[in-house]
This record gives sequence, structure tokens and C-alpha cells, in this order.
Amino acid sequence: MPNAPETGRRGGLTPATAVVIEPQPWGRLEWMVSDAIGNSDVLTVGKCFIQPGEAIPCTTTRTATRCCT
Repeated sequence: MPNAPETGRRGGLTPATAVVIEPQPWGRLEWMVSDAIGNSDVLTVGKCFIQPGEAIPCTTTRTATRCCT
């Protein structure tokens, strides 16, 4: 099987100082892996923290509707 062309090394662990934190009215999102951060072209990894008594509001996109209560 032929090898894929070398596009530069990406990936690895994200230091805690490089985690992107997005505060939200209901809690926060923490992104560890994404194209925007620069450590992956194809994967996004994050954590969602929801404060007690809060919920993620319903969102509608053109491909899906999600409601979390």
C-alpha cells in the first residue's frame, strides 16, 4: 500500500495552557484538538461542562436538531 504524502507532523498531547476555553451561559466548552488550534485536520475533541441546574439550549442546524434538557 503506498504511503500518504508527508504533510507535516501534527497531533500529540495538548498542554493545559493551550486548551481553548469558550465560556457559555450554561457552563463552558474546552477544546483540546481541532484544526483551529492547529493540531488536527480531521478531528475535533473537547469537553462540555454544564453547571448544576443549567441545560444546553436547543439548537437547529440544517442537518440536525438537538435538544438537551
